[in-house]
Amino acid sequence: MRGHCVLSEETGKVREVSPMKTELGLRNGFVLASLALLILNDHVLKGSSFPEPISGKLSDFAGLFFFPFFVTDCLRILSFRIKPPKFDAICLVTGITFMLLKVSPLALEGFLHLYRAFGMHAHVMQDHSDLWALTVLPLAGLFERSLQNHKQPLETITVKNKG
Repeated sequence: MRGHCVLSEETGKVREVSPMKTELGLRNGFVLASLALLILNDHVLKGSSFPEPISGKLSDFAGLFFFPFFVTDCLRILSFRIKPPKFDAICLVTGITFMLLKVSPLALEGFLHLYRAFGMHAHVMQDHSDLWALTVLPLAGLFERSLQNHKQPLETITVKNKG
């Protein structure tokens, strides 16, 4: 994780500090738009006169794009002292999990049981045509690399010892 240097007035030492606010992918407008689309679709469009096959696919595409950024940012926040897993690895696990939920009745039952254990409710349709949504994961990976490549370079502070 990139950081910037801060001079401690108490110790006179320079330490690296995590720029958490600039590291979080969820702060990007495009990622937030995918979350907004997911929420709008799941809470407004589904169950309305909007065609069910389209609203189902919107959820899959928006959710699969958003989810790796969400997991990555949660890990960045929770483990700020250690390096979180690579974004591509998170996309891979997300894709495998999605695929299992869509094709394996056993995996789906386990997922729903876990959700119920936490007092939550989920409705998942097993539709093999939803696997097309997996194509959004490589796009999320490319977008993440684009975000990383456009970060500001680190500023350095030179501290001279008086002694």
